Amino acid sequence: MLWEHLDGLDATHVLFVLDEIDSIGKDDDILYELPRCNDNENVTETKVGVVGISNDFTFRDNLSGRVSDSLCDEEIHFPPYNANQLRNILEQRSKEAFVDGVLNDDVVPLTAAFAAQGSGSARQALKLLFKAGDLARSRDLTQVDGDLVREADELIEQGKIRDELERLPTQSHLTLFSVYHLAQKGKTPARSSDIYEVYVSAA
Repeated sequence: MLWEHLDGLDATHVLFVLDEIDSIGKDDDILYELPRCNDNENVTETKVGVVGISNDFTFRDNLSGRVSDSLCDEEIHFPPYNANQLRNILEQRSKEAFVDGVLNDDVVPLTAAFAAQGSGSARQALKLLFKAGDLARSRDLTQVDGDLVREADELIEQGKIRDELERLPTQSHLTLFSVYHLAQKGKTPARSSDIYEVYVSAA
């Protein structure tokens, strides 16, 4: 049982921070047990709290009824980062990640602008900066410039599209192949019957 691992803690308060809490899937027992540690007197000298962090706004809808009743939670929404906030984050991280003088002056502002226009995610902004740096390193370049940031952004977007396409079921792959096949022959836009004919042949 979880409470056995908490028994004997000296701290007055213990706060569990569960980053990406939605990754626990259907096994939400931990969210049932943690808030009840004090009520069940499994932990008597410590106050237990839980902070769950998730990008999935529907996460709570999938919790079992007993977990929802036990949590007594309060939801706090944080807006996406804007370009200035992302710029501050990138400036702090880039000092640790890059040698002085490697980044051109336009790299951090441009990276922040791309990320702000997209998801507003600091993680995505850092991923973009890392990709630009990785491109420079792979080409033995001594500096990272705005052109590398733009190229990195295109590569990341292409990767997202490829990942989404790979997740599609076989039938969808065949449908896309059929449309592509017709497009290569200059036969698009195409009627659904023509697409279906190629689909059947490919299948």
